Amino acid sequence: MPIKKVAIVGEDELSLAILTKLLNNYQTDACIEYSFLARGFGNIKTNISKYINASQVLPHVILTDLDNYTCARSLFTDWNITVIPPRCLFRIAVKEVEAWILSDRQGVADLLGIQLNKIPPYPEQVQDPKEVFLNLAKKSRRKGLSAELVSKNSANIMIGPLYNFRMCEFVRNSWNVELAIQNSNSLSKAVSRITELQL
Repeated sequence: MPIKKVAIVGEDELSLAILTKLLNNYQTDACIEYSFLARGFGNIKTNISKYINASQVLPHVILTDLDNYTCARSLFTDWNITVIPPRCLFRIAVKEVEAWILSDRQGVADLLGIQLNKIPPYPEQVQDPKEVFLNLAKKSRRKGLSAELVSKNSANIMIGPLYNFRMCEFVRNSWNVELAIQNSNSLSKAVSRITELQL
């Protein structure tokens, strides 16, 4: 059987880790040929036509955050996206990929050593999922982990020095997608589309 190659595009390391996990879980014979770390949604927006065109040669799976857009349609309009070809899968996390992480409520509770009821039942509905996660991490009983995830050098809550490393590690080893899709509509749709993707 020929190897099914695919490229993935994400805003940051965490987005790429999530895409890798989803492909490993739901397209088990796929091989990730390229991983494009965009370093922010702005670079994905700037290069979106290139990724779409490149998907004619190599299937692309692209993940970005909804952030402050009101809906996916408004993001598509602003990014001037009119047609997505069959071999290009463009998914939007509502409102950030941290909402997808938080949707595995038990996994996050275990990671941070906090009570399950501290985690919002429907993380897509909170305004700033990353801030919610960081506030939870700040109160974690695991102080060493808390210091790695949350910066102590700013009046505003910010990611800590090992945030990306620890979060990607959690995604690879512990994040339960099947539990998470029960609490995240956009993740559930992403899983369905990845499962159906023709590589």
